Amino acid sequence: MKTNCILQAQLYVSENVRHAAWIRWRLKRGAFPNVYLITEAPGIPEQLAIMHARMLQQAYYSEYPLKVYGIAKNKDDARKLLLRISDDAIAAGRTGELMKFLEERK
Repeated sequence: MKTNCILQAQLYVSENVRHAAWIRWRLKRGAFPNVYLITEAPGIPEQLAIMHARMLQQAYYSEYPLKVYGIAKNKDDARKLLLRISDDAIAAGRTGELMKFLEERK
């Protein structure tokens, strides 16, 4: 089955997300739950983006699937999750290198 996203093995999940395993299962199978995702920014290297999961329904993402690094309940949670990712990257000595930090987390 072709999916519109590639899920990171160790996803960041905000505290307000319930049933994270179910959400992962749905995303892997092409269903689009009502959550926000932290993804690589489409077309912009070394950038992260916040987008609603239902944006993945667009035909573009079936040809060019996005890497997903985090799941949040709403946009505010997604912003907090981005800050948490940034803080973790700084603590790991990867200041300004979020994408490299996230790829190393596999």
